[in-house]
Amino acid sequence: MLAATEPQSAVVAAAAVATPLPLPAHQSVDPGRSAGWWADAALILWRHPLRWLALGAVVMGALGGLAWLPWVGLLASAWLTPVLLGGWVRLAHDAQAGTAPGLRGLFAGFSAPHRRRLATLGAALAGSTLLVLLASRGLGLDALAAYVALDGPEHALAQAQMGTRMLALLLLLTFSLFVSAALWFAPALVVLRGASPLAAALASLRAVRDNALTFLLFAVVQLLLAAAGALPYHVGWLVMAPVMLLTTYVSYRDVFE
Repeated sequence: MLAATEPQSAVVAAAAVATPLPLPAHQSVDPGRSAGWWADAALILWRHPLRWLALGAVVMGALGGLAWLPWVGLLASAWLTPVLLGGWVRLAHDAQAGTAPGLRGLFAGFSAPHRRRLATLGAALAGSTLLVLLASRGLGLDALAAYVALDGPEHALAQAQMGTRMLALLLLLTFSLFVSAALWFAPALVVLRGASPLAAALASLRAVRDNALTFLLFAVVQLLLAAAGALPYHVGWLVMAPVMLLTTYVSYRDVFE
């Protein structure tokens, strides 16, 4: 089902971006396109449903399995995410040209010329994840809920500590959003345009900033679909996960192409 063969044209196209191409200027898209991204991603999946579902299971199984391991596994999962996303974007791009998705394309991020660039993005994500984990542990944010029920003058110190931790939590969430924005389009820009990791991250950050409302609405739709994905035994995620991954390519195409 997951054939490893690809037309030679796809291989030539992959080699062509070994030399960086000029990064296209990003566009501000209509906020209504936030729902269209999901519809377009579902249409791509519908053309080869069994292949995309199987490949989605491979990606989520690999990342989820690593994330279960304490600390090291979570960091390894973070490092692997941009590498697999780069391969996924290449699959979606080739699928639009008529190439059926397969395992070989999924693991394209591990081969030259993208390997080092995607690995650098992965290292940045892993480092950011480690920073958030250490900051959360050091500031005691995991114990924040213990202060919610406190009241009265005798707990003034505890309430002050809660306020400080809430501020720290807000800063960490802001930092996480910043990292997510910088890495949303970065794998696609590396794989499809041959961009350097820094140039790709900066271009992604600017594009998300200038489409803030569109991404806000996109996140709302994602939350609603995630609730539907949490069906008994989470079977909805078998479809939700690959569609969600395909939105990275669809949104890239809309914003940059």
